[in-house]
Amino acid sequence: MLIPSRRLLLLAALLAVAGIGVSFMPALATVWIAAAAVLLAAAAFDAVLALNMQTPAAHRVVPGSLPLGVGHDVGIRLANGGRLALRVTVHDHHPPAAQVEGQPQPVVVPAKGWAELRYRLRPIERGDAKFGSIELRLNSQFGLWQASRTAGEPQVVRVYPDFSELTKFAVLATDNRLSQIGVLQRRRRGEGLDFHQLREYREGDSQRQIDWKAATRMGRLISR
Repeated sequence: MLIPSRRLLLLAALLAVAGIGVSFMPALATVWIAAAAVLLAAAAFDAVLALNMQTPAAHRVVPGSLPLGVGHDVGIRLANGGRLALRVTVHDHHPPAAQVEGQPQPVVVPAKGWAELRYRLRPIERGDAKFGSIELRLNSQFGLWQASRTAGEPQVVRVYPDFSELTKFAVLATDNRLSQIGVLQRRRRGEGLDFHQLREYREGDSQRQIDWKAATRMGRLISR
């Protein structure tokens, strides 16, 4: 399917405005008719070229499963086997239950080469997320038309709960239960199960810091 580009619509609008002016200046009618004939011929020739453009191969790169509510990059790789570079606007038919950023995207695919682009997808619903085909709009050689094509294969990925968040909630819940039964976890300077060195006991040190074995050996109080 061919879609007129903004360039073609603009040229047609300018030609229409000029036609209104020609109605007041009949002497310019020949010039206007010639301009209209040139635009019509160029549009027809460009349409033939657009219809014969080779559709690039498209491949979507996405994991088989995605966590719910977490953004993830989806890659699309285009391969051009033709002898001319292609200017393409890419729109991936992503799952409806997802938020996306970076679509559609324009890209230039070199002749006998490839190009890659990425967009951001965030699933918002659990279950099977279904990707459709990838929609491509190829700009014609003169830029007067866009040829609408589809490429790539439909794909289904599984959306599961974000277990990393569940782990955080479990840790918080455990801390909360400990606090409810009177166990308070506090970090105090100089206290802990590990130590780096021993020193003589000083006023203000906690009794928990006293190393009784070392104190017995040395005959005085020793702190960790």
